[in-house]
Order: sequence, then C-alpha cells, then structure tokens
Amino acid sequence: MPERAEKLVADMRADIANATTWLGSVQPLKVFVYDSGDSTAGGTGIGNEIIRLAGGTNVFADVHKDWADVSWEQVLQRAPDVIVVYDYFGTPPVAQKVQSLLDRPELATVPAIRNHRFVTLALQDTVLGIRAPYAVSRLAAQLHPDRMR
Repeated sequence: MPERAEKLVADMRADIANATTWLGSVQPLKVFVYDSGDSTAGGTGIGNEIIRLAGGTNVFADVHKDWADVSWEQVLQRAPDVIVVYDYFGTPPVAQKVQSLLDRPELATVPAIRNHRFVTLALQDTVLGIRAPYAVSRLAAQLHPDRMR
C-alpha cells in the first residue's frame, strides 16, 4: 500500500512540475474566481495556490481568507483578465453563471467580460484532496493554451 501512495504522490508532483515547466516565465494573468453570488476565492485557500501554479494571479489574493464576499465594484477595480467559473456539475450550469456575468452592465469594461475569457474548474478540483494537484495542469491549459502541450 505505501508503494501505491508513493507512486500517486510522485505522479501528482510530476503533473505540477510539467505544467510549471511548460509555462516557464509566462506573464501571469489576473484571475477572478466566480463561484456564484458574491463570494470568491481569497488568498489563503487551495484555489489560490492552484491559480498561482497555473500561471495566474488571484485578484483577491490579498484577502486573508479562503473565501471572501466581494463587491462588483471591487471586481471592476481589479480588472481580471480571466474569470474561473467553478462548476458544480449543473446546479446552476456554467453557461448560466457566465451569462449572469455577461448580463451585468456594470462589469462591461472588465477585460475578462469584454473579451469573453471564461474558464472552468470543477468545484471538487479546488478543495484539498486528490484532485487538486491535477487541477493545476487543467487550469494552466485553459489560461495559457499556447504554452501547454
């Protein structure tokens, strides 16, 4: 059993190392996490680390919480390049979450909204557990598709 665990950990580390190698010195994109409602990933949770390793900078990394309630004015001021939409597998659908952001006139000048830069991660990928390390390469491929192979 310990051998299986060691192999799994080595595979996780290799997946992260491959992603960060492919990214190289890429310019990090400013990322806003949209879960639903007014909460977003703060700077102390695993979601923040996944974003960092995947070539992004969480626009709310300075918030010293795992999750934080933020205003749309703050999102506008921080001008994210990309919005990561957490997928709850249908409740509500990702397309509905994206449309709700596109329908907010106050966000029209946010670069991610203006350029329709939305990517997704399954909610299960963003909590501590076996899926989080693999989320790095999945997110990196969406943030920087030109760099990932």
